[in-house]
Amino acid sequence: MIGLSPVAAVALPATMAAGGLVLMVAGTLRQPPRLKAALAGLDYDLGLSVDMADGAGEAGLVDSAAGRIELWAANAFQRWHLPLGETSRQCLVQQDRTVGDLFAAKLVLAMAGLIVPALVAGMAWLMGVIGTPWPIGISLIGATAGYLWPDWQLRRGAVSWHEHSADAISVYFDLVTLIRLGNASAVQALREAADLSSTPVFVQVRDALDRARLQQRSPWDELHRLASNLGLPEVGDLADIMALDEQGAALVDALRARVREMRKAHLATAQLAAQKHAEGMTVWMVVPVLVFAMIFLIPPIMTMLSGM
Repeated sequence: MIGLSPVAAVALPATMAAGGLVLMVAGTLRQPPRLKAALAGLDYDLGLSVDMADGAGEAGLVDSAAGRIELWAANAFQRWHLPLGETSRQCLVQQDRTVGDLFAAKLVLAMAGLIVPALVAGMAWLMGVIGTPWPIGISLIGATAGYLWPDWQLRRGAVSWHEHSADAISVYFDLVTLIRLGNASAVQALREAADLSSTPVFVQVRDALDRARLQQRSPWDELHRLASNLGLPEVGDLADIMALDEQGAALVDALRARVREMRKAHLATAQLAAQKHAEGMTVWMVVPVLVFAMIFLIPPIMTMLSGM
């Protein structure tokens, strides 16, 4: 065991705490992006749009306001070929996040999980609190947990996003139906309805219609692509219904029928979720009963065992 003088035992933690405070303050200060980093971000975006064009998701690699850590994480993702599943890509598109943002969080938390337990265990070993440095091995567990934590948060955010998006799509169908009743064309009804809210789903539909208009492509194909990227088949159904306008079919009845189906499905999903929550509560209701049963049963059992 290595002994430390009282001055060193006090100076070492104080120096580390001061250094950590300086790094926290420096991290909160926003610095203007460098020209090299901005150009690298453009290169990353172009490269990802080519590499991921055939995938289920089209999340950007970095955005225009990416910091140095996010750019470094995006570069590591490309050079080291870090794994990223299709589900995670779709979640990134849904939550309007970039791949660099995700891997920046993963790498930072992994480094924190690796370094912090090692420092704490090392300091405790040097100061004689513990007699062996083996607790430093906890750093491997901390690094693994820190690397996987952003994935768990991403999936949890996707669940909440789907719940809000189901309500938003239902409202969007109603708005399209009302605007269509005013003798608006199919594309005009979609566009005007999307302009009425800044909800992420409305913004995504509005951007898809703008892309189709600027690229002189069919809006129905772009909406189908959006439905695939976001995992919202309702948007594809809406595109199929509105495409019937070119054939002179009545759209209002079809829209109202689809809205009724969506609301029934949403109600069934809500009832199923409520039933699961109710069943989960019964477990906690049984625990007090078991505790009281053990209180009454343990004394006679112990008496029987002691008499044998």
